[in-house]
Amino acid sequence: METANPKYPNATIVEALCEIHLVRQDSSEFNLSRPLPFYMAVQELFPTMETVFDEQIEVIFSPTGEPTHNRINSPRLRFFNESRTSLIQLGQDGNVLTFNVLKPYPGWEALRATVESLWPKLRDILKPQKIGRVGLRYINRIERSQEFPLLSDWLKPNDYLPKAVVASRSPYNFNASVEDAEGRQLNIRVGEPEPGGATIFDIDVVSKRSHSPETEELISTLNHLHDEEWSVFEGSITETFMRHLRGAQG
Repeated sequence: METANPKYPNATIVEALCEIHLVRQDSSEFNLSRPLPFYMAVQELFPTMETVFDEQIEVIFSPTGEPTHNRINSPRLRFFNESRTSLIQLGQDGNVLTFNVLKPYPGWEALRATVESLWPKLRDILKPQKIGRVGLRYINRIERSQEFPLLSDWLKPNDYLPKAVVASRSPYNFNASVEDAEGRQLNIRVGEPEPGGATIFDIDVVSKRSHSPETEELISTLNHLHDEEWSVFEGSITETFMRHLRGAQG
């Protein structure tokens, strides 16, 4: 068994996300329309700020039961590093904070260090009472080769991936979500967005239990989530996949 923090020359991770849901007593203490305090806290590492809008549909029912659909544009702030390979996002009125890392993946230690260094500053600005949930998600893109064209060449059945899924021919799409007694939720997706194209292997581990906003507890929770993430990934890949990660031919 390999260490839970390996770095591979041919890593298939195209995006890693750490998503933190905050429970705040008074959301008016920080307003997305006045982002300067937040920007000042992150500008050294993430100097470029953008605002995007997420469209949501709100359904309101009249006393007679007739639905009315309202379109709501909810702002989301994005802060990029200079190479645009990493960003921080803040949305839902400042209640959801996301750290994103794009390809090339720098390794778990680098992502964790970014969260650990910035969280105390951002916590003081956003002032959460507690963390409502925290998730760690890894999206892998598997470019299958002519020599190994089948899904079963890359993934193997286990407690989370049924044999029928791994043995499937193109096209395929599998989603599963399970939750344990401690409030940890595991979401797995194996899909082929385009028939005959690359395979997406998406693993999302979420702690739905409330946590203290203290840095030590947040990092400890993330370490546990990462260990579980790695355990699922390592238990799902074949030797062919592992050779590819290590840079071997074939």
